[in-house]
Amino acid sequence: MLRFIKHTGIVVGALSVLVFFCIYIGARYPASRPLTEAEKELAHSIYGDQIRLDSVRIAPDSIYSIDVSKTIGDTIHIRTADYNSDLSYKTLLIHELGHVWQYQNGGWGYIPKSLVVQFVAFSQTGSTSAAYNWEEDFLKGTPWEKLNPEQQAESIAEYFYYREIGGGQELKRQLECFIPFLRNNSCE
Repeated sequence: MLRFIKHTGIVVGALSVLVFFCIYIGARYPASRPLTEAEKELAHSIYGDQIRLDSVRIAPDSIYSIDVSKTIGDTIHIRTADYNSDLSYKTLLIHELGHVWQYQNGGWGYIPKSLVVQFVAFSQTGSTSAAYNWEEDFLKGTPWEKLNPEQQAESIAEYFYYREIGGGQELKRQLECFIPFLRNNSCE
């Protein structure tokens, strides 16, 4: 039994080192670029001064974005196949910048939370889509701060989408009062 525990500890330790290494490299991916001025303007239009935009890097089609786009720290690994128009790219970028906001305002904790909710959604439904569904919790009165990281990022992206297409004005107004850094004096 002691031998099993010892070997389990070694395996867990090795996996921990591997995960740390992957996160470390993913957050400092060498083949990345800074945000363009247009991307910075877009980000600022939603996040204001809530994100240190000069720290943000884009890594198009990196090894980390083989399956889907993802954000590790300040580095956004964008899978270019995930968007087919300017609006879809901008909406995806706003979603991923939500994870940058989470990292810059709360540290690395968003990553395991995001992975867990995506795993649970996939194991229950065969898809990760349920991990992003913020509307149900919103209608139940759940505060934005209590949403999982994917729900938070997706609610920001949907706000942006409706702002851009000029539709969903009531939902857009509700989101302005729901998302903390969008709140203004008209929210009572």
